[in-house]
Amino acid sequence: FASLVWALVMLGLDPGAEFWARMQEDLKGVDPQDPKLKEDSLCLLYQAHLLSLHRPNWSCHILEGPELEGLCSAAQKQWQAQAAHPVATEEQQQVGTALQTLVPPHHCTIRWQPPDLNFTVDIRLEWKGVHMLIEVDKPSHFTRNTLRRIGKTYARNFMLRTYGVLVVCLPFREINNLRETGGNLPHYLKKHLDEAAEAYSQHLAH
Repeated sequence: FASLVWALVMLGLDPGAEFWARMQEDLKGVDPQDPKLKEDSLCLLYQAHLLSLHRPNWSCHILEGPELEGLCSAAQKQWQAQAAHPVATEEQQQVGTALQTLVPPHHCTIRWQPPDLNFTVDIRLEWKGVHMLIEVDKPSHFTRNTLRRIGKTYARNFMLRTYGVLVVCLPFREINNLRETGGNLPHYLKKHLDEAAEAYSQHLAH
């Protein structure tokens, strides 16, 4: 039922305290050391827990309580193992290097760690007075056939937006295409960020 829990929190559908109380009772019976427990299920549970923490007035924080500490710890470790990126991809390095030629050093932080989330953001940036978090999304953020972003990526973006900043996602294939065709990456970034900053400012004005 990890997928059900994740989907409810992701969609903002809160069934109420009674439902979550029953769900937590079921979770208390889950052995985090059970070899049949899938790693993806643990990740979904922990991401659902993080999402519930970031939804105001949500009736339950999914993995909260002393009886769920073991499961929460196991889910957190698995989430961190999948979310950790100890080495930046080539595309992330290229974007970071290009941005550092466009803005002062104190306006651009590479590999930023949000204070209360267990993953690292590729780039934190101030662009024309707009605070942005930039993610250079690698292939694992997309479906294989349609190249649409997967649910976990939408959940990540939702959590990042709770910081009250603009989240900009750059698909890896566009960065690759620029490299393969000899395109101008700084020019691409400037145009993309200018448009994003203007649209965001207009949105706030309304």
